[in-house]
Amino acid sequence: MSDEQSPLYDALTSLPGAVLLYDRLQIAIASAMHHARGLAVLVVELERLSLVEDSFGTATREKVVQQAANCLRAATRADETVACLDEGRFALVLSGFANAQQIVTRAQALLSQITRTQSVNGHRLAVAAGIGVAVFPRDATVPDELIRAAMGAVEIARTCEENVVRYHAEDMEARSAVRLDVESRLRRAMTRSDLSLDYQPKVSLATSLVSGAEALLRWSDAERGAIAPNDFIPVAEETDLILGIGSWVIRRACSMLRERTRLGYPDVPVSVNVSARQFLEQDVPGLVRDVLDETAVDPRLLHLEVTEAVFLQDNGRATHMATALKEMGVRLALDDFGTGYFCLRDLKNLPLDYLKVDSSFIRGMRGDDRDQAIVESIVRMSHRLGFRVIAEGVETEWEAARLRDMGCDEAQGYLFRRPMPEEEFACLVTAPVSRRGSAVERNLLRSA
Repeated sequence: MSDEQSPLYDALTSLPGAVLLYDRLQIAIASAMHHARGLAVLVVELERLSLVEDSFGTATREKVVQQAANCLRAATRADETVACLDEGRFALVLSGFANAQQIVTRAQALLSQITRTQSVNGHRLAVAAGIGVAVFPRDATVPDELIRAAMGAVEIARTCEENVVRYHAEDMEARSAVRLDVESRLRRAMTRSDLSLDYQPKVSLATSLVSGAEALLRWSDAERGAIAPNDFIPVAEETDLILGIGSWVIRRACSMLRERTRLGYPDVPVSVNVSARQFLEQDVPGLVRDVLDETAVDPRLLHLEVTEAVFLQDNGRATHMATALKEMGVRLALDDFGTGYFCLRDLKNLPLDYLKVDSSFIRGMRGDDRDQAIVESIVRMSHRLGFRVIAEGVETEWEAARLRDMGCDEAQGYLFRRPMPEEEFACLVTAPVSRRGSAVERNLLRSA
């Protein structure tokens, strides 16, 4: 039996397993101490593997892991170690660093290599990953503790945006304290008037008229001022707070719609983002039914936006709830379309009204004909399925014109308007919208 077939090696990737990793790390630590060289342990974790398997099968998932393993193997020197901790999680022992910046540069280079778009069993996939870093002797001096520190750091990376490198640091306890402080303040904010909604207009590309708006959550803390959504929404999603906040957003948006109707403003639909956790754990149709009854809002004016993850995680329950909402008259949109691993053959069975093309494709259109082709294909496919298409993140006249030529129905982005407070949006009517940088700059017309 060869070394790569022994129990010391991972069967799928042929990389050393945990036993060999610990032995080699012990030797590397001794060498680093003797030669006074830098030493770092990196834990690399591939993300969204379950989505790959749900969409393309086990063989494709395994191939993604194997290609990542081959990439890491090729990027390490003979005196370094790359091992497989479990499927989709790898550990690297890297040495010879003179300073922390060299470690960062090396880790970022590794991340760029393993997350590049690759062809796997005939599918073009962009692999996502996170890297956690622990440094000897700053973070730990023995193998167990170094690996544990790097694994703690990669857990931090997983709570951030995709494809990031995070260090284990002596102030991780302080970071935990900050997170607890955010959670505590957010709980208090829900009982006060610290939460509010801004609204970003959506525009018909055919008429330049306002066709709707997206409600965006804002938080202004009494002591710290405005807190960015990226700093508190992940905390809310990790706790039960997202359920209460999600309910509040739906109720607040419908209250605003009721007030617009009372004042005689024209109907402008408002869309609300519903997190995957809320959609899968809460009775969203029951909540929406109660809110619509309380506010007497036309269900067609309420649009709910969900991501692909909702249907990938629990297709049966999610589809059932989406159907119930559709039967009420509520409109449904699939947000950030194109960024996940959604199976297109299932798309035709979903009770959707809109697909929202992710802003990354819109940004890429000018410099990449392939992104243009993707967007154009999405538009054509959506129309054949009876869906309208909304483009996110439109920032230039060229993007708007190209999308209009493709037949895209609606768009939103800084080209038209930034998100605006509720009182400003309350005066918005379906009139031509000014565009940033145009020759004639006009304000949104206000109702007489």
